Order: sequence, then structure tokens, then C-alpha cells
Amino acid sequence: RLNATRLQKQRLLGIDTTNNGEANSWGFATEWDGTNTLCTVFTDQNKTTEIGPALGVVDEKTCMRGHDWTNISPEAIEVTEFEFLPAPNRDPYLNYRIDTAQIQPNVFLRLRTKLRRPSDFGIRSDETIELIQQTMASSRVFGDPR
Repeated sequence: RLNATRLQKQRLLGIDTTNNGEANSWGFATEWDGTNTLCTVFTDQNKTTEIGPALGVVDEKTCMRGHDWTNISPEAIEVTEFEFLPAPNRDPYLNYRIDTAQIQPNVFLRLRTKLRRPSDFGIRSDETIELIQQTMASSRVFGDPR
């Protein structure tokens, strides 16, 4: 997520509600039970609705850091724009009569940044130096599978 001018990620703790060994549900709050070494995940911040024990969490520090947001962009970089543009804007499998929907599904990503304090890098503070990075990700599979 883009929070003000920083990129952040959230650490999610998964719960196996179907007993198949894979996480299939996530909550929003955690609670550590030191007696039973159990990290319990709840659906709400008030911890009223319990989902179950978090998979693979065996210590309090990991449990309590679950669902926290962490900055992942460097302190010296200010993120001015971060955008995801999926295409097509319609379901390509269901729109065979709409030619503009018949394209390879993809997502275009663009990240625009600038230095917070250019003078720290020997650059005049009145100079605007931006870095724009962009890429596109494609599913590599398209066509009617039916």
C-alpha cells in the first residue's frame, strides 16, 4: 500500500481452517498465549471473533508483529505515485463480442519517486530529480479453456 509517501507491506498470519496444512484464512488482530505457546488470530481489532491458531508461529514476537505495516521504501526516497493498471477492463473470456476486451490480460505498474533531501547527495535543492520505473506483468496464458 502507499501510505503518504512511503511504500508499506503488511505481514499476514494464516490460519488453516480446513485442516489441509495450507493457510486459507487471515485475520486482523493477534493475541499470544504464553502458557500454551499459541498465537491466536481474530477477525477484528477488538478480538471478539476468533478464527484460529496461526500456522507456524512459535514465539510471541512473531505473533505480535503479525498484521503490522512495515515501511519497505528507503528513507531517502519519496514515492510520489504508485499505480496499477489492469487490462482489459472487462472479463476477456465473457466478452467475445467486444473487440477491445480481447487482449492478453496484463497489469501495468508505474512507480514515480524523488529524493527527499537532494542536498544530502550533492544535488542542489532547487533541482527536481525524479525516477520513473515501469513494468508490465502478463498471465502468459490466454484463450478459451472451455
